[in-house]
Amino acid sequence: MDSATKRFIQEKNEKLAIMVAKGFAATKQDIEELERKMDERFEEVDERFEKIDERFDDLEISIGKRHQETDELRDRVKVLEHKTGVR
Repeated sequence: MDSATKRFIQEKNEKLAIMVAKGFAATKQDIEELERKMDERFEEVDERFEKIDERFDDLEISIGKRHQETDELRDRVKVLEHKTGVR
């Protein structure tokens, strides 16, 4: 192989190497952007789950209060039944 052909092949290989490097760099940037967006989505999902947890906590408190009120009313009815003899 003569020197001109070797130089031509070397130049093409160098250009190809540059193109591949640019492609990898662009792909890396795309991946980093996707990871950033995924992190943002995960944060949004976490915030929504926290809100859901807060709502469940509120519901549990509300249900607990209703149970307590029901128990208190039941106790009052029992006392009234005992005092009046009416059932």
